Amino acid sequence: MVREAQVSGCEAELMEGVVSKRLDAVLYSKETQEHIARVSACSAEIAGAMGLTDGEVQLIKKAAVYHDVGKHEVPDALLNKPGPLTPDERKIMETHAARGWSYLMVSISPIYLAGAEIAKQHHERWNGSGYPEGLKGPQIHLYGRIVAVADVYDALISDRVYKKPWPLDQVLHHFAEMSGILYDPEVIQAFLRLHGRV
Repeated sequence: MVREAQVSGCEAELMEGVVSKRLDAVLYSKETQEHIARVSACSAEIAGAMGLTDGEVQLIKKAAVYHDVGKHEVPDALLNKPGPLTPDERKIMETHAARGWSYLMVSISPIYLAGAEIAKQHHERWNGSGYPEGLKGPQIHLYGRIVAVADVYDALISDRVYKKPWPLDQVLHHFAEMSGILYDPEVIQAFLRLHGRV
């Protein structure tokens, strides 16, 4: 029994080392590092505004760091493409959600397990139009619903190779308009409250 526990512990440490190396590979650029830090911080702010416990807020903050870990295997040419993706390129890009989940689910760490749900579900949408599984409404894990808003928010306000940053008013209008369509209304209410719009 003790021997099995020791082996299990060693395997967990080994797999967590693999996950850490994959995250390091994703974090090679300053832009990506800054995006991940902003998404993590914004996710925690939203979770706090929703009244989640301090423990859950900290868990989401730490786990949100892994939301794009699956991009480790997406070619740089797609990640940095200045124009719109072709349908085939989009299919490749969308594989990062399930890949991230598979990387993180090998761990027994609560942070990695929460990160796995976030990685897989942060591109799901309230109306079922997201990926990879087309989940709807409360079928999407709460953490995934929170990080979805934080991730899109950061993407919209940031300067990217394929787009200019949106003005804040336009970003907030987008979220208000898409509440209950693309995004969880409760998450949006908390997000807009943070920006003094509720």
